[in-house]
Amino acid sequence: MKKVGIGMKTLAVIIILVLVVICLFLIFAISQGADYQAKLLDLPATVGKWITGAADAVTGQSAAPSDPKYIAITFDDGPNDKTTPRLLDILQKYNAHATFFVLGQRVEGNGDIIQRMVREGNAVGNHTYDHKDLTGLGASGIAGEINSAGDVISKYAPSPILLRPPGGAMNTAVRAFCKDNGLSLVTWNVDPTDWNIKDAQKVADSVLAVAKPGDIILMHDIYSTSVDAAEIVIKTLTGEGYVFVTVPKLVELSGGTLTPGTVYSNVKLPG
Repeated sequence: MKKVGIGMKTLAVIIILVLVVICLFLIFAISQGADYQAKLLDLPATVGKWITGAADAVTGQSAAPSDPKYIAITFDDGPNDKTTPRLLDILQKYNAHATFFVLGQRVEGNGDIIQRMVREGNAVGNHTYDHKDLTGLGASGIAGEINSAGDVISKYAPSPILLRPPGGAMNTAVRAFCKDNGLSLVTWNVDPTDWNIKDAQKVADSVLAVAKPGDIILMHDIYSTSVDAAEIVIKTLTGEGYVFVTVPKLVELSGGTLTPGTVYSNVKLPG
C-alpha cells in the first residue's frame, strides 16, 4: 500500500508539472501577439504542405500553376480630371493595365493625366476630337476629326495606333482612312452600358456575368459610378486569375499583330 501511495503522488506531481508547462506556453503565445497565434493555428496546414512537398520531391511531380486569363478593359470619352486619376490609382493597386480612348478636346488641359497613363503602362487611343459620328462625315471631315485628336494626343503620348469611332460607328470611308493612316479599329464585345446605368454594382455584375479571356470590355472613365464599378470588376476578376492588359498586348498574346484598317472586338487566345 505504501508503494501505491508513492506512485499516486508521483503521478499528481507529473500532472501538475504538465499543467504548469501548458500555462506557461499559453502565456508566452499570448504575449507574442496575433501573428504568432495565427501561426499556431496554421500549424496543421503547414505540416500538410511539408508532407505534400516531400511527396512531390519523391515523385518528381508538383501542381502546375494555372495559366493566367488575359482580358482587356477600355475606357472612353476621357480624360476627366476628377475621375480618371482615381481610376489610375485603382489600376495601379491591382497591377492592371487599360486602354484609354480619349477625346482630343478633353486632352487639352489634361496632358499630365495622359502622361501618367503612358508612364504607368496603359495604352492611349484616338476617340476623335469631339465625338462626332464619323459615318455622317465626308472624307475631309473624317480626317479632320481623327487628325485633330491625334495631334493633341501626340503632345503627351506616342502617336495613337488605335481608333475607336464614337459609338463604334464606321463605314468603308472610315476603315479606308484607318488603313491608309496606320490605325487599327477597336470596338468591344462586353458593354454594360455604364453611361446609362449609374449603379456601380449593377454595372459590375453585368460585366462579371459574361466576362471571359480575350474579351474587350467597354466602360467610361468620366463617371464616378463607372470607376466604382471598374474597381469591383478588376478586383473580382484579378482574384479569379485574370490579368488586365492593353489591347495591343492582348493581340500580341493571341499570336497576332495589329493591322491597320482591321476591326478588333475581341481576341481569340491560344489554349
